[in-house]
Amino acid sequence: MTKYALTLVGLLGALALTAFGCSSGDNGNNTPDANTAGGGDGGGGGADANTNGTADAGSAALMGLGQICNKMTACGTDAPDCLAAPNATNGFCSNVCAPQQTVTTNDQKKFPAAPAGSDDACTATYMSSIGTPSCIFVVGGPAMPAANTEYTVDYYCGILCAQTAPMCPDGLTCQGGACLP
Repeated sequence: MTKYALTLVGLLGALALTAFGCSSGDNGNNTPDANTAGGGDGGGGGADANTNGTADAGSAALMGLGQICNKMTACGTDAPDCLAAPNATNGFCSNVCAPQQTVTTNDQKKFPAAPAGSDDACTATYMSSIGTPSCIFVVGGPAMPAANTEYTVDYYCGILCAQTAPMCPDGLTCQGGACLP
């Protein structure tokens, strides 16, 4: 299992999570291999929408971005990576929205926001009307970044909490501005 330092940009300052995912190169026993190239082992990934094509209100199991995942429940191809807090039982499915960005932390040791237009990749994989899909997580930098230091990182999608209840899709709760398991 490959682990990455993950930071929630601009909301919590630093939130340590782990990224893992099953890909088409999966060995068949659900051992995560952290493929971020878009593979996916068929663990779902279909749209969580009703038959008329509109997104649900969060009452059914969410698929794609925000889907609950773990070592036994893989993510689908649209959001192939499972992001989870260290030692957590569950994580949530996500996808890269701004790969291999060379960025510099500020005086407060925070990473900058993702490049303009990065949220589009998140909107494309989100199948709920609750919360706002956004390119808000940094993966690949250190858990404790240094001030004014350059890093090459990947930005990942997350869900910003809604302003009114329900704030997050079923199975997720609002923690520091983001919907997390």
